[in-house]
Amino acid sequence: MRTDIQRIKAKELKAGMTRAFSNPRFDYLIDEVSGSKYGEVKVEHGDFTATDYLNSTDVVWIVVH
Repeated sequence: MRTDIQRIKAKELKAGMTRAFSNPRFDYLIDEVSGSKYGEVKVEHGDFTATDYLNSTDVVWIVVH
């Protein structure tokens, strides 16, 4: 288990945070966070080349610096 993570809800994500996964090779820097027209949280990353849509109550991991 990683010790450098914190669990938060997707609605608390902000640009500049690093999203974490159990394998640190998959971690990525969040470029922008906004809402979608369906009430989801839109997370853009990879220099704006990838987009994830999360429910606002989804629990995600972020890296604590």
